[in-house]
Amino acid sequence: MIKNIGIIDYGCGNIHSLSCALKNIGCNVSIISNDLKNKNINGIFIPGVGSFDNAMNKIRKKNLDQVIYEYFKNDYLIVGICLGMQILVDTGVENSITEGLKLIKGNTYKLKFKNNEKNINIGWNKTYFTKKKLNQFDKEKFYYVHSYAVETHQDLSCCYSTFNENKFISGLINQNIYAFQFHPEKSGNVGLDLLKEVIKN
Repeated sequence: MIKNIGIIDYGCGNIHSLSCALKNIGCNVSIISNDLKNKNINGIFIPGVGSFDNAMNKIRKKNLDQVIYEYFKNDYLIVGICLGMQILVDTGVENSITEGLKLIKGNTYKLKFKNNEKNINIGWNKTYFTKKKLNQFDKEKFYYVHSYAVETHQDLSCCYSTFNENKFISGLINQNIYAFQFHPEKSGNVGLDLLKEVIKN
């Protein structure tokens, strides 16, 4: 299992809860908040809470996009969580059309909300895993907080969930990238088990 994990801190992520979760499963955690590459790190996590455009502006301002590209190019594990999953795609549409990291072909869209309904999907949702990898978590409930989701034409989806009877992608696997729309670090023991399995693989 990979032991040395870096968390990309660009000012839009819940660093503390993710760091605690990773330490709980036996990882050594470093926080990456500038453009200096830590050579002791074996994989990175990209968390995220907030808007796509703000996240990308902060990442580029700190040159952290170049750090992420370097890790990707060298086949390090990369894990995106929530907004950290969304910014991996080509474009986001929240507030304005914004270029993402373009590590996954796709874009974001806003979930369909009913009249007088708060524009957020929040809570524990059953998640359906569709590929052999990670299928031991099929139909488990994970914790979601989001208003946007990712669509991609590539066969990268590893799991999905539903909101207002509409399916949305809740997990992607692409080469050395894993990404989840839900928050494993806030999903109790099943979330910790998922993180452990991803890092082990």
